[in-house]
Amino acid sequence: MLSLTGERTDAPHGTILTADRRAGLRVAAGDEIVQVTEIQAPGKRMMAVSDFLNGCALTAGARFTS
Repeated sequence: MLSLTGERTDAPHGTILTADRRAGLRVAAGDEIVQVTEIQAPGKRMMAVSDFLNGCALTAGARFTS
């Protein structure tokens, strides 16, 4: 699940802006920021981002690529 935060960014598309249990997972998408609330890793079930971040270390500044 994704939701727009209404905030703007100049970070490149796909850049992880925050990735922690408290702030959640926020990613640059164009010139806006999306808040990711649920995520599904390949071969896994859909889960809350906070649960996903317990087992997967994502760092701010890294980028999602296609």
